[in-house]
Amino acid sequence: EIAVKKEEADVELAAALPALEEARRAVKELTKDQIAEIRGFKAPTAPVANVCRSVLAILRPQSADTWAECQAMMADINFLDTLVNVAIEKLSQATERKLRTILDLLDESLLKDVNNVIPDPERKNEYMQQLMSKKSQAGAGLLKYSQNVLNCVRIYRVVKPKSDMVMRLQSEAKRAQDDLNNT
Repeated sequence: EIAVKKEEADVELAAALPALEEARRAVKELTKDQIAEIRGFKAPTAPVANVCRSVLAILRPQSADTWAECQAMMADINFLDTLVNVAIEKLSQATERKLRTILDLLDESLLKDVNNVIPDPERKNEYMQQLMSKKSQAGAGLLKYSQNVLNCVRIYRVVKPKSDMVMRLQSEAKRAQDDLNNT
């Protein structure tokens, strides 16, 4: 039973790794100049503001949800490094909900420009990135990042309880074996 549960958890965890790598790749494609350009907007369009709010939800979930906070976050000299090194496993369910809500608002604002039509629902995220790239290249990269972080968090929420159960079962099995060896 332990081996089966461990295998299930390992398979699901392996599914999260490509999304995490895709998030990191999206960040590596961003330049400091692109971030500075977005940060310099006085009044960004709704999609640009929302994509920045999605990143703010990931990095600073307790901060005020304002454009000024987004600008301050992007002004951090280590902003891009912070994105790459975010600890997915430490993001709370409240942060996940906030991120999902912001990304839904972002999708809604982007889809207005195309009469709410998604040509291929299975490739929705890529389509949203294409629409965002028409507004801002850096925004498209930040969107790709946020989408993949959300995907990782969702997978982690499924894998974590299974992984914890495997560890508990392994510990119980070891304790039982030790008891047998000591009798």
